[in-house]
Amino acid sequence: MGFSYPLANSGVKKLSAFVSPPVCTLVPSETLGPFPSLPSGDTMYWRSDIDDGQAGVALNFTIRINGDVNCGVMSGVRVDVWHCNAHGFYSHYATGGTNNGHSGSNTPSNNANLIYCRGTQLTDSNGEVNFTTIFPGWYPGRTCHIHFAVYTGGIANSSSGWILNRVSQFTFPITEKNVLYTSQVPYTLYGADPLHPDNDNVFSSPAGAWSTYQLGNLNGSGSGPYSSYYEAAVSGTGALPLTLLGFNGSAFHQDALLWWKTESEVNFSHFEIEYSEDGEDFEYAGKILSQVQNLENTREYTFIDKDRLLYGHAYYRLKIVDLDGTFFYSSIIGIKTNFDIQVHAYPVPATNYLMLSHPINEGKDKILVMDSMGKPIGLGTIELGANHSQIDISLCAPGLYYLIYDRQGMSQTIKFVKH
Repeated sequence: MGFSYPLANSGVKKLSAFVSPPVCTLVPSETLGPFPSLPSGDTMYWRSDIDDGQAGVALNFTIRINGDVNCGVMSGVRVDVWHCNAHGFYSHYATGGTNNGHSGSNTPSNNANLIYCRGTQLTDSNGEVNFTTIFPGWYPGRTCHIHFAVYTGGIANSSSGWILNRVSQFTFPITEKNVLYTSQVPYTLYGADPLHPDNDNVFSSPAGAWSTYQLGNLNGSGSGPYSSYYEAAVSGTGALPLTLLGFNGSAFHQDALLWWKTESEVNFSHFEIEYSEDGEDFEYAGKILSQVQNLENTREYTFIDKDRLLYGHAYYRLKIVDLDGTFFYSSIIGIKTNFDIQVHAYPVPATNYLMLSHPINEGKDKILVMDSMGKPIGLGTIELGANHSQIDISLCAPGLYYLIYDRQGMSQTIKFVKH
């Protein structure tokens, strides 16, 4: 028998390449606005504490950047942020005109030479940046918001080599922000934010997208401090907590046997196995924790879903969960009920050879042998026209094994013991 993984042309039908949570969809592209941080990437902006003593309620916010290709985290990318102060003014620009806050009230002195509420950082291994600032105010014509721009390919703590990837903005929950605005100075000078994001000239297009892709949470009360967490997807391929090398399944009498293989597990927590009867609506079926890696830096997993095939065809996907609770999905596989495939193995237990009784092979039947941990041991084809086969297991260590018989999109699994 030759060796291969995963089983080619198995009784598993691949139905979907990827299932993405909303944060894997590109965040809407927005304008830099009239007050971006210039010169772009200048060393004076590389910092995490950006309030510079401005009056207002303390806010600590985190932005996580994902790649839209695979929903993996984008580490080592540059994130610029900027927002107005509590009175609606942007730093680093002269006051007046469009930078006039609330009709010039509480105008900062020497504003063009200040850089409050502006910062730049590199995302860490979790794809995150964190800034300490004050909660931004609002000003006539715009709802409350924070600008951000994402750059790739440059040199940290400099403006060298960076390529603009995405520019956007995010806002905060309406009720929570207005409680703050109407109860805490100096925001009480101007009251609640009167402009709903649906009517804002930035967040209104595409309609309703802001509530899914441009909304950070807001936690805190009273005089603070407050915290916020926000995720956005930009163009690119991020790092995942593991690489999934294969995910397959087979009928095991009336049970469904699933097996998969991974490598490069980093900060990974567990798998949640999800089942569906139609391939669309999924429910929780079980959980498998991360295992200790082997000498090849790979790991094999198996899961048996008891009696599932008594109810018809079954579809499965893996929810792959990182230590911080973030997750992504595997492809979907389908397992067909196939009680008409009669496969028998003998002797039990076996020693050097396992005899297999099976339907007459019409040219496309295959077998896969796996150990009890789901590691493939051998892959072979059945001789044309044969209804009995002899399998050499002399090199297998004593123990429990699974044999999967595959016939043109249908499969059946049996267990055997090698002495």
